[in-house]
Amino acid sequence: MKIAAIQSFLNEKALPAYYREYSVEKALVLAEMEAHKEATKCIGMIRKAAEGGSKLIVTIEAFNHCLFYELSHPHMVELGMIAKEYGCYIVAGLHTLEEGRRYNSAVLFGPEGRIIGIYHKVHLSAGEEKEVRAGDSYPVFRLPWGTLGILICWDMQFPEAARCLALQGVDIIACPTWGWEDIYGLCRAYENSVYVVGTMGVPTNESWWAEHMSRSCIVDPMGRKVAQAKTGGPEIVTAEIEVQKEPEPQYGSEKITGHTSMRYTRLLQRRPDTYEILTQEHPKVYSRYDGREE
Repeated sequence: MKIAAIQSFLNEKALPAYYREYSVEKALVLAEMEAHKEATKCIGMIRKAAEGGSKLIVTIEAFNHCLFYELSHPHMVELGMIAKEYGCYIVAGLHTLEEGRRYNSAVLFGPEGRIIGIYHKVHLSAGEEKEVRAGDSYPVFRLPWGTLGILICWDMQFPEAARCLALQGVDIIACPTWGWEDIYGLCRAYENSVYVVGTMGVPTNESWWAEHMSRSCIVDPMGRKVAQAKTGGPEIVTAEIEVQKEPEPQYGSEKITGHTSMRYTRLLQRRPDTYEILTQEHPKVYSRYDGREE
């Protein structure tokens, strides 16, 4: 199956730059116009990827930037039309507005042109809670070619989130992001034996991007990159993957366990009876930082 990561610009410098030159009201109008322009460009890249035969297409995080879309927004409608026209699935990272509440979301469109589901980012990065509401669950989507899970940016810093998806049987984790780092993306793929599609938004300041960020990439269940962006600008990254192929055993484990899937071996040898601390609301380590260390 062919999949695609749509790497596009963040345009994160636009609003501060406008504030320096214009009134707040005019700065907001200009920033929203710029955001609409960039979102339109991203949708054009999505269409191009669909035309090229990609059956799963993943965008960056919040490609509509400072805008918040209701589900009836024209861009939402257009995304559904592309999915239907080309018979593909689209994971669109978008700021959304539902019943007056703002979310950082990933909206899944299916080949019938409808929204199949929406994931709301659970782990909000520092300060983000002032702008959006956090999600509280990790839905998975059973599709004809396999099971899809979604995490957004900062979510990937938490191994528990990816493991929650793995335990529900996902084959691919789609990760729209503004801050992709190879270290956690490759780890989440390897430790859960799943594919990860990390689609990185690139800043307009390329020197900063080159110093601090990684490129969009597609990672196989062994933690190896099978495709990666070549530049620090807009780019469509594609790869052919075998979703149903089980990850090969390692360390001769198949000779001991008789299992030919590394995914099954890893999950089978979990010890949940020893993981109680993972669900403690205030584990002991917190006292190191809240001034109550014994």
